[in-house]
Amino acid sequence: MADDLSRPWDSVAAVRDWLTKAGLPVPEYPTMDIAPDAREMACALIEEEAAEFRAAVESSDLVEIADAVADLVWVVLEAAITFGIPIEPVFAEIRRSNLTKVETDEPVVNAVGKIVKGPNFSPPDLLPILAARARTSEDVADWLRRRRDEPSHGLA
Repeated sequence: MADDLSRPWDSVAAVRDWLTKAGLPVPEYPTMDIAPDAREMACALIEEEAAEFRAAVESSDLVEIADAVADLVWVVLEAAITFGIPIEPVFAEIRRSNLTKVETDEPVVNAVGKIVKGPNFSPPDLLPILAARARTSEDVADWLRRRRDEPSHGLA
């Protein structure tokens, strides 16, 4: 039976269903065990759709902006599912963290107008969310090891 495209839908379920129908991997747990070509495809799709968004904004084409925004949501969810990331609780934690940027009467804004980390900022704590859904404790140890070995994470 065909999808009823006129009713509200769960975006994560829709993308997961599409990946399954396409015969692509849909891991049940967070994983870095992703084929190099799938990793590259996830990056390329996000970059391609971001470029289309920029082009649509620069041409003031609202229809193309809407298309690009929806395509970005789709490919970002596809990446999350591909890596087994439980996006709903991860997003909730990012939201919690972002709200700490605006807890004061006057949020801190940088020169380009972006709200930045202020005195009450609390960074997102994503490891417990991922660890709770990990396949094994060895996976969690591997994620921590990789983070320690990558200086950009500030854990060294």
